[in-house]
Amino acid sequence: MALGVCVLLFVGVFLEFVPSRFAQTSVRPLPQLPNQFITEVEANIVNKNRSVQITEYYDGPGARGRLETFSNGSRHTDIYDFKKQLHYHIEEEERSCEAEILSPANHNHNPFALFFGNGTAHIRSVADFFRFGAQHHDSYNGTGTARGIFCDMYVGYVQNSTMNYTMTWYFAARPTWNMPIGIESPNTDIPVRLVLEGTSENFNRTTQTFSSDTHTFYHVYEFVNFRLGAPDDHLHLFDPPHGIPCVGLPASKPIPKLPDQFVVEIQTAISPNETSLFYSVAYDKSRESTSYVYNYPSKNSTQGGVYGLHHIIHNFIEGTEYNISLVGCNMKKLTNETLGKDFVLDHGKITLASSSKLFGIPALNNATYEGEREIDGIAADLWMFTRNDIQLVPNGDVNQPSVWEYYFSKQTWHYTSLSLSELHQVPIRIEGHSLLPGMFDTYKFVSVMINFQSGPPRGFFFDNTVCFNSSSASSAQFTLPTIYDAVAGNYSVRGIVYKKNGSSDEYLSLTLSCRFCSHSQQPDSSLCSCSLCS
Repeated sequence: MALGVCVLLFVGVFLEFVPSRFAQTSVRPLPQLPNQFITEVEANIVNKNRSVQITEYYDGPGARGRLETFSNGSRHTDIYDFKKQLHYHIEEEERSCEAEILSPANHNHNPFALFFGNGTAHIRSVADFFRFGAQHHDSYNGTGTARGIFCDMYVGYVQNSTMNYTMTWYFAARPTWNMPIGIESPNTDIPVRLVLEGTSENFNRTTQTFSSDTHTFYHVYEFVNFRLGAPDDHLHLFDPPHGIPCVGLPASKPIPKLPDQFVVEIQTAISPNETSLFYSVAYDKSRESTSYVYNYPSKNSTQGGVYGLHHIIHNFIEGTEYNISLVGCNMKKLTNETLGKDFVLDHGKITLASSSKLFGIPALNNATYEGEREIDGIAADLWMFTRNDIQLVPNGDVNQPSVWEYYFSKQTWHYTSLSLSELHQVPIRIEGHSLLPGMFDTYKFVSVMINFQSGPPRGFFFDNTVCFNSSSASSAQFTLPTIYDAVAGNYSVRGIVYKKNGSSDEYLSLTLSCRFCSHSQQPDSSLCSCSLCS
């Protein structure tokens, strides 16, 4: 962060004056600076024989700033969000992020920050950001050239208790010189170069204090590729970085809890396998059951030895897995080797996991709220956490470090599914990346969730009647009184409508035929259960 801070505090350049015939002595108003801009800066620290490259983003109306610094072969980024009063320091190569509250103690020399008496930080005006304006005694000083560009020159002087220096600004001369920015803002002056030369007390960045020892400095800052406006919000340049959890973020929103009954469709892409899967998941805590419907497109699949459509039902009351495919039904006991993460071991007994654990959502104190994002046009909240128990890279080690991002639609976003119910804080995306060196973008897991429906899943998802042999079934009849629906005037069971008996207030009785199916043909008689056959 130190080099980024020094960009606008200490600036200097070797000046190339134009011949005297270009000299001007008339008084001119100070240049008008834009309140939103992006620029690249080459900072030449002449007194230290050192060059630094920096990209600066300034958004006055949004109260945000960003510095991307490249020095000594490494890169780091500093983001300042004055609405949230937060500073993010990101080391890209180390994939680390530290967040802290903006405060005078830690950021008094922040180029973006101006602190008020109550300790709150505000973004500096663009003139103060550039250390330019009447408060710095800037005045017109004729013309000169910088990098061959014909410029108007302004000189300012700064003196305080710790430093004394001269600033010489070069702005492209209007309307003589045509900059790439064109004529979008004809009244905007474009900075080209800043020279800063003087003396300063030595600053200790560890103790954040100045000493009585002094040094001279001479810096040259070249502004290139200067652009008006703020970056597109879709780029999230002022947000914490993708795939890097930020340490030190203040506690805020807990990650949402999924309902106890829901159905969702999911598309999962796995890299570098170049594999995509599309499947449906149904979860019903009241049934103690889950259901998965998916398609194995390859004949090389080992799932049940069958490719094509599979419908798997996990019934934790029975302790049974039903695998229904094109060739019939295969049943087996649920074990801790069962496909999926929908179970937990409770004193050795396999039970249904919570809906959140089904999707790998961690305990609340392990997931960090990282802020707002936009996913497929949906305003979303992002939570992030790291884990060491998933094998994304097939290197034999099952305990690999990885980072996971969970996106939920915002509370204010109206999410309407096919069930026509309006939902909020719906899961819309899960993304996992390997944190092994060099593997972040190579080995990743992305699940996109659509048509999330809260409430009891339809009976189809848990219909296992095909798994029972009707030839070995026993039949029985019993009578149930129906319950009259005063609104609809009828009662429906399995698609058959039973109407009220004329104008009488009597309730009809309903006779159903059931088959109590035998599983004597199965190798394990404990798997037997009853299925209603109408």
